[in-house]
Parts: sequence; structure tokens; C-alpha cells
Amino acid sequence: MPKGAVYRIKKYQRKLDVENIAKQLHQARDDMIARAAEAQADLMENENKTKSLLSEFGIPTIDYPKYFNFMRQGWKARKGFSGATLENEVAILMVKWQMRGCDEAILIKIRDDILGVPPPRTRKK
Repeated sequence: MPKGAVYRIKKYQRKLDVENIAKQLHQARDDMIARAAEAQADLMENENKTKSLLSEFGIPTIDYPKYFNFMRQGWKARKGFSGATLENEVAILMVKWQMRGCDEAILIKIRDDILGVPPPRTRKK
């Protein structure tokens, strides 16, 4: 049987109770901080690896932000996807950043060595 509007409104009001929200945030705070610190450390490590790679290839520093943005977007995709979906998402990012002037060989190196994402699988027909 469907729940009535009155029940739903009361449930919504309980959910938005300031004291309840504060209690839940207080309980989760330490875990949230630990996860954020871990994620930032991982991202910084990848940024340092990317910077070293760009320096190694002699990329002008004015172009660094493009490659950093590709790496960051790939890193974010890696957090949300896996398998063939992740491979396809990163392939889409590669096309996007190639169209913005990035060198394909360097994008491939970032994808393979820093992000650890293989090239997209070929489709079977």
C-alpha cells in the first residue's frame, strides 16, 4: 500500500532535524577526514609523477595544466568506474584532451603508467 503524504513529510522532517544531522556528522567525521587525506595523498603522488613525466618529455610549463587536468579527470573516473566502462571513459578523456592540443603519446603514458588504466577493449561483433 502506498505511503501517504503526511507520513512522507514527517519522515522528511525527521531526516532534516539539525540535531540528528549534527550527531551523524560527528560520528562520521574522523572517517571522512581519513578518507579525504588518503585521497589527497594519492592525488598528490599522481600529480608529482605527471610533473616528472612532463619534464622528462620537455613539455613547456604553460601546457602542464592541460595534462594535469587529464590526469585528474582520469583519476576521478578511476574512483567511480571500473573495467570496460573505466577504459572507455578514459579513452573519451584522451580524445577530449587531444582535441585541446595534448600529445597523444604523453596522454597514453599518463594513462598507462600513472593512472594504470589499460586501453579500451575492442568490441566483438
